[in-house]
Amino acid sequence: MAKTFSYKNSTLAYQDEGQGYPIVFIGSYLCDRSMWKNQIQHLSSKYRCIVLEIWDHGQSGHLPTPTTTLDQLADDVWAFVEHLELNRFGFIGLSIGGMIGARLALKHPQAVSVLGLLNTSLKEESQEVLDTQGALLNVVAQEQTVSQETVNQVSSSFHTESSFAQNAHYINQWSDSWLNVDINRLRGVIAIGHAVFYRASIIDQLNQLEMPTLSLTGDKDAIFPPEIAEEIADRIKGARCVIVKDASHISPIDQPQIVTEAIENLLSKI
Repeated sequence: MAKTFSYKNSTLAYQDEGQGYPIVFIGSYLCDRSMWKNQIQHLSSKYRCIVLEIWDHGQSGHLPTPTTTLDQLADDVWAFVEHLELNRFGFIGLSIGGMIGARLALKHPQAVSVLGLLNTSLKEESQEVLDTQGALLNVVAQEQTVSQETVNQVSSSFHTESSFAQNAHYINQWSDSWLNVDINRLRGVIAIGHAVFYRASIIDQLNQLEMPTLSLTGDKDAIFPPEIAEEIADRIKGARCVIVKDASHISPIDQPQIVTEAIENLLSKI
């Protein structure tokens, strides 16, 4: 059951499972906390797993401002961890979660003990992604609805072909949630999408990070392919790079055991 943090006249929803050292998780743009279900089930036996849903995702409330940036979202997360009185914590983020996590670690390096950057990019967006995913966002903004075609295109970029068979229940639930989305959420979803697609690069700042870091992606992730994860690892001293076979963008669903093991290896360095 989700808990809530009241902030900026809205609410952020989160799952808080287990006891022990706190680990904060933030998932992909357009995904709720269920994308981490396999990891939380395993890791919550040893760690306090806190899974935060960003504005207008899952059970969180509306984005409280007309626009936002990744730096502002990182500040929102910092307010959340201060609310929980977490002096030090591990952070695991995927896609936008990784973008937020890297910025959080740069702003508050004393607080982030280990950093997991999964299926993410810390450079400006590629033209290829702007031409595909960015174009889909513009269609949703113009039509103020989410069509079956849009859902199909996004899901095919999120998961491998084999995952559609193995994880049909999760993917069908995800699809249904967007086909039936409350249109009042679309303003915030679109604003956050713009923050992702038109982000500034922080790749040249990564040499400031000293905490143990995992840079992971799927070998079939067309959004943030292996060379992006490899460059992130190259920029952070001592970072480990993991390329997961037969995984696309939502690697914790496509290959849950391998991703969980990689996260567990990172957490062992706390």
